[in-house]
Amino acid sequence: MNIAQLLHELRVISNVEIVGPLLPEMLFPTQAKSGLEWATRRPPVNTCVIRCPTKKPSFHEELPVVVTRKIYEANVLFGVAVNSAASIKAPARAGGQLQALVSVVFSVVAVEAFLNEAAEMALDFSDLPSEPQVVSAFGECMVDAEKSRASLESKFALANWVLVGKKLDKGAQPYQDFALIVRLRNDLVHFKGNERFEQNVTAEEFHKSLIQRFGNKDLLAEDMEPGSWIHAIETKAIADWSCRTAAHVIVDFVSKTPQGAWRSFLEGIHRHFVPYAT
Repeated sequence: MNIAQLLHELRVISNVEIVGPLLPEMLFPTQAKSGLEWATRRPPVNTCVIRCPTKKPSFHEELPVVVTRKIYEANVLFGVAVNSAASIKAPARAGGQLQALVSVVFSVVAVEAFLNEAAEMALDFSDLPSEPQVVSAFGECMVDAEKSRASLESKFALANWVLVGKKLDKGAQPYQDFALIVRLRNDLVHFKGNERFEQNVTAEEFHKSLIQRFGNKDLLAEDMEPGSWIHAIETKAIADWSCRTAAHVIVDFVSKTPQGAWRSFLEGIHRHFVPYAT
């Protein structure tokens, strides 16, 4: 669907004349730079100016102008994660880099924000005549999932069923890694005290479960010590990996959405994540 067709359908369903065109390029200008850097300046306001007749106007009567605005923040939240990763100047697997914790938390926050904004956008666009029914179905399912307090991972599994009619392979990438990040985020946000340990225990013995979880990814701190699992994940490698994984999840999600106005606007947001999905 091109912009002219989109504007025509918006006029059809709302019975208004659109004065200010609502263009993805206007709403979500590219902020990403090369590498893991990000300009966190907020995107311009999503503004749609319309002439909305409340009564039949006389020949010389001015029609009232209604301005609606909405700001989408998922890319801004992702910028927090990316900036934190970029600020780490230590070697990739040097522990104790506190900024890595910010990247872990905000990578997940950004993905959740994107999914929620996508659901709201789907409901907004579901009245367009050309939009597939799956768009409104997705939006309604996400509303129900939110009411039932479904987990973020469960929401993606449900979204996959709705959008492509298949079970989500949680053991495949990027969802396998995303599950690790979500677990780290949850362990940080709902932090419980560290375990006691004997003086002669090694770091490998103390962090056995954590090491098994990450396998041979070469992300954990090389200088880890027994006692603190947080120190073990405070690395630039973990921070960069969190950002890349979040970007891959969003890119994969958008690739499964049907062609139409909803997808066009999603692509306006998700293009900020694309450079990091490598």
